[in-house]
Amino acid sequence: MKNFHYCASILLALFVVPLLRLSHIPFHYDLKVFGLAYLLIGAESVFLALLLYFWLAPEQLVKSFTQHLCRDRVRIVILFFYFMVLLWTISIVKAVFVTIATAAFLEIIRANKSSDSKRKALLLIKPCAYLFIGLVLVASYNDIILSLRQYADYDLAFLNMDGWLLHGGSISQASHWAIRTFPPFFFSFLEFIYYSLFPIIGVGLIYSTIGYNPQCGMRFAGTILTSYYITLVIFYLWPSLGPYYLCPNHFLLFPHKLETYTVQKQVVQGALARWSGAPLRAISFEYYIAFPCMHITQSLIVLWFVRQWKRAFVLLSLYNVLLLAAIIFLEWHYLVDILAGVLVAAVAIAAVDLSAASIDDQKRRLAVSAVPCKG
Repeated sequence: MKNFHYCASILLALFVVPLLRLSHIPFHYDLKVFGLAYLLIGAESVFLALLLYFWLAPEQLVKSFTQHLCRDRVRIVILFFYFMVLLWTISIVKAVFVTIATAAFLEIIRANKSSDSKRKALLLIKPCAYLFIGLVLVASYNDIILSLRQYADYDLAFLNMDGWLLHGGSISQASHWAIRTFPPFFFSFLEFIYYSLFPIIGVGLIYSTIGYNPQCGMRFAGTILTSYYITLVIFYLWPSLGPYYLCPNHFLLFPHKLETYTVQKQVVQGALARWSGAPLRAISFEYYIAFPCMHITQSLIVLWFVRQWKRAFVLLSLYNVLLLAAIIFLEWHYLVDILAGVLVAAVAIAAVDLSAASIDDQKRRLAVSAVPCKG
């Protein structure tokens, strides 16, 4: 089971071209969008990983950084001008964020000049490349499924399930209550939380590869891809878009200035275009799956892989709570989507990471039993 994701990736790659032809979708990818998005997310992941390192070892890093900063006045001046230049292009909050991360990055580089550190950094290439290829396959099958299945066949069923679970309530009602209750910046904060998941996945990949071992990094990528592959099957069987699609007042009440407003409209238009057979110029990073909720699935997978770092675990647990609020109040998913997302995460972790750990444990036991007893 632990190598299931490799077999699944190969099978999906073998069948992608004929299925694209069957679906009248060109075998053409917007590599510029794919590459740029992946690089930007990678850069954000590095910054977040550095800040998390700062959180995990604050005393050691702060003491080292302070000592060298006091002796190196030139670095203070350079960081100050660096911060001022950033203010011309990004907000003050992001400028502070990037400056602190850059300062931490420089200190880590100075403190880790060994060849072992460079070797570990190079080990990221393999899981990063594998995850990228898997995500390209997911994007391809996302469009294939939409061209074969009506995109919102099960939205009403999931809405009714939510009504039963919430005793007549709904996610849309919770979202509308939040819109009436909280100021606009609250929703901007929720958007920040929601869209921060992708660099946080990168953090999980970095920490599992460098902080643990390369095999763990590949297992992390394999677990993420396994969850995606399971979700593709589920999406084919029970396609849906989310509560915002059925809500008659969503686009009237939802704040128009939010990025989510535009993205949700694009999702509905894109799903309709795929189902109606409108020509697609190139396959890109477009995602339409609501059931199960992959935001919950992937955040739980990251949490599982960083569990040995207690401070990181606590911090990401808090993030998961905020993410849950963002999913609900931004009206992205039904409650049943969220519950299914938890189940998919558990299945993917058990199939890849736990099965690998079990096999490794069996090998260790066999190695111990093979050692001849003295006397």
